[in-house]
Amino acid sequence: MLSKIRLILWLFILLAAGYFVAMNNISVTVNLLPGYQTVPLPLSIIILMSIIVGAMLAILMTIGDWIKFKIEISRLKKQLEICNKSKEVQESE
Repeated sequence: MLSKIRLILWLFILLAAGYFVAMNNISVTVNLLPGYQTVPLPLSIIILMSIIVGAMLAILMTIGDWIKFKIEISRLKKQLEICNKSKEVQESE
């Protein structure tokens, strides 16, 4: 059932993207640096490329936090193991 919902969701997203591309087919140039322009591209392509680049930058910025959390989790697991071992030793005495 979940796979059917996921398929319907992807079809809806593709339909929305197709509509977006059809409605934004005006060619524009982008000024990246002073004196440097891109070749004329459809507005929809430029917007979609901006979304993709923004998503990739957001992912790159969160990788550092993700690694920090993984290190913290492993440190806490080791600390928990040490506490459990010391508790077992105290109970056996």
